[in-house]
Amino acid sequence: MKLLGTVLAVCVCVHGVKAEAASSPVRTTAAQLYALCNSERGSDNDKFCGLYMSGFASGAFTVLTLGPQPTKRCVLPDYFNGNDLRAIFDRFMKAATQENQIASTPAHVALFAALSVEYPCLDEK
Repeated sequence: MKLLGTVLAVCVCVHGVKAEAASSPVRTTAAQLYALCNSERGSDNDKFCGLYMSGFASGAFTVLTLGPQPTKRCVLPDYFNGNDLRAIFDRFMKAATQENQIASTPAHVALFAALSVEYPCLDEK
């Protein structure tokens, strides 16, 4: 696990996001991820964004469809992928930045917030 954290920290450092130490968790903010995702298509930053979105989308789909759901039913479409998440995040960040909110929020929190706006969870009753 320490190796994975080190590899992620090195990748993030290469793409312009400052990491304090390779062994500490990297906290990419929503604004940093949004900037990476709005880089020139095909650039290293664009590729980093695509990988981040694909990994997050896969994890979110797995947790929300297969994980325990004691009080709410959260459903993502069967076709949900990183490209879908990227578009959702882009819309969410455009709206949030107009109101000067969310920029310093950790990226994973902003992504989950964007998902919950697009696909609200339903109360189980």
